[in-house]
Amino acid sequence: MFDQKTLESTANEQNALTNNTSHLNHKPADSQQSPYQTREGKLGSVQAKQQPIQAKQRSVQAKQRPVQKNNLQANQQASGTPAKEAQVKANVGALTGVDVSDAQVHYNSNKPAQLKAEAYAQGNEVHLASGKEAHLGHELAHVVQQKQGRVQPTIQGNNGVGVNNDPKLEHEADVIGAQAMQAKTLESGKPLQQLPAQSSSTQLVAQCNGLVKDRLNVVGETHDESNARRVEEKAFCKEQTGSSNYWGENQFRAKHSYTNSKVPFADPFVLRIDQFISFAIQYCEEMKESAKEWKSNLAMGKLSSVYMALKGLKDTLKLMDDKQDGFELSTTQKSEYAPLKQEIDDNMHLIASVNASVKEYQYDEEKLESFVKGDGLFLEFEAWLNSLTDFRDLKDLYGKQEFSELSREISQQRSEAMHEAANRRNKAKGVWKIGEKHRQDLEGKADKKYNLVSKEEFYKAGNWEED
Repeated sequence: MFDQKTLESTANEQNALTNNTSHLNHKPADSQQSPYQTREGKLGSVQAKQQPIQAKQRSVQAKQRPVQKNNLQANQQASGTPAKEAQVKANVGALTGVDVSDAQVHYNSNKPAQLKAEAYAQGNEVHLASGKEAHLGHELAHVVQQKQGRVQPTIQGNNGVGVNNDPKLEHEADVIGAQAMQAKTLESGKPLQQLPAQSSSTQLVAQCNGLVKDRLNVVGETHDESNARRVEEKAFCKEQTGSSNYWGENQFRAKHSYTNSKVPFADPFVLRIDQFISFAIQYCEEMKESAKEWKSNLAMGKLSSVYMALKGLKDTLKLMDDKQDGFELSTTQKSEYAPLKQEIDDNMHLIASVNASVKEYQYDEEKLESFVKGDGLFLEFEAWLNSLTDFRDLKDLYGKQEFSELSREISQQRSEAMHEAANRRNKAKGVWKIGEKHRQDLEGKADKKYNLVSKEEFYKAGNWEED
């Protein structure tokens, strides 16, 4: 058997496949977002940086100031050397009576491109794309407007970005920005008269980096970390989304049905089986090399990962007996998988024996190296692991010869299936937790209809620390 410390070191990706979760009711809480003010461009999706606030018991999503978006060309000259940042800030302060010296300006930022803009302001931060320094004065004027609380969002958009296109506020920012970008320092005087912020333009608000209530949230996680606080996470997600729906990676179905057992998994059954086999062999190879290099702790961790992969494979195959495979497998496929299931059931004792030996030799370099190089027990176990490919010829199926490459290929195919299922069921309110590596794969998808939240963003919202 594996001790607790050994199991805790299990690799995140394969551990992700074995999660089981359930729902928990909890009182929902209201949340507000921080829209952006953007310059030059159409609306696009973006992951916004959230502003933390203090709250009792747990952190909540901060009030965010709307984003004001302008489709007009800037009237500042874009050529030549831009005025120094300190001078422009001083000029904006002189013109408005509001100190913006504490504003953070990010030059050559790639974030405006995510909004299909040249620059934007959110709260106390300004992001300028490369070569767009001429917008600095304009964006600092937006910082002033947001500090004054004059930018109020009204509508939540499906694209995940809060926007305010108030033409009057944009005109005001143009006027202030043009004067602030002058090469001379302006003297403080009576601030320019504020224009009333009555907007006739569309304003969109969304929780860019938090959970939303109007559609599916797909959230990245490190599974062993989340497993340790699964109950707390469910309560927090219900509190934020108003829905008790909370799915583990291997629980979300590809389409809605009141009879889940008849619906394929969003994380395909067959791909998970192949992933487990690939992981088991990959981690065994890595454990062997770690032992040879006298990295005993790493060797124990890798062996733990082999065990968890085999256990995951066994549990997944058991779904066939429970008729919970979502009818993904035909009768013929089930008959083909039956021998694999029997093979796992009959040989799980091998890894327990290998684990006992590795634990015994972990502090003896010579014995540990000798064990993985030539011991009959380890060679028997290694040969048995590789024989699993007799049931599923993974190298031929996926066109990869190295198991590390093979594992990644299967993982990417799983990510693609997850993306398609999440788009198909984007109106399913609640939270679907997936491995952070899968979440990173989904981040590059341009056609997302669901709300994608990184592990880091989720941790910040829930006031959790990464282990």
